[in-house]
Amino acid sequence: MLRSFWSVVVLSLLWALPAHAQEDFLPVEQAFRLSVSQDADGQVRLNWKISEGYYLYRKQVKVEGDPSGSVKAVILPPGIVKTDEFFGASEVYHDQLAVQVNAPGAQALNVSWQGCAEAGICYPPQTLRVTLDDVAATPVAASGTSAGDAVSASSGALGADQALADRLSRVNPGWMLVVFFGLGLLMTFTPCVLPMLPILSSLIAGSGASPRRGFILSLAFVLPMALTYAGVGAAAALAGANLQATLQNPWVLGT
Repeated sequence: MLRSFWSVVVLSLLWALPAHAQEDFLPVEQAFRLSVSQDADGQVRLNWKISEGYYLYRKQVKVEGDPSGSVKAVILPPGIVKTDEFFGASEVYHDQLAVQVNAPGAQALNVSWQGCAEAGICYPPQTLRVTLDDVAATPVAASGTSAGDAVSASSGALGADQALADRLSRVNPGWMLVVFFGLGLLMTFTPCVLPMLPILSSLIAGSGASPRRGFILSLAFVLPMALTYAGVGAAAALAGANLQATLQNPWVLGT
């Protein structure tokens, strides 16, 4: 049984490395580049340049004005119907999106959107505040900063995860196994594991087991949990999908 356990662990790590290496997703601000311009008559134009292999949801593009009620109309072009694992059948945009906003008297706009990659990752919803006094013909994002410089907290976290995945994909599998084994040992001392100790101790002490039988009982108690986690990890690695994005599915959220 021990040999089977370690085989599953090693295979899950080896499968995970190619999955990370192959799915090199762009940071959200590079996948969906937003620029804002304003006409002389006060019409605001939002333009997204969408990278190849990515798409935006039509229903997730929202614009709110400051002060409230200053946005009179948001004109969205029709999209292409696409069915995916995250939102089912939805209208989406590829390549580019141009939105016209009629917002006379607005001092700022709060622009929200959400997009996904064809390869199987859905980014968290993004929101940028655009101060109209600072808008020119150049790309503008939140509070007058350039779109290349403005990164929301959620996109920054996503970029950090991608950087970590890239570093892990270049690590030797042998060292990877040692590192994760060491991290697993450290996790056994975390508070969430401590309640398991009296449960396991009572099982062993209650049976009046010898040291050998106690070891077998401990192994029988711990090994199924370890195999379950290893199996789930291997399945996620083989799928190459972002579990966080999967949990955003409306069926999971109950929406």
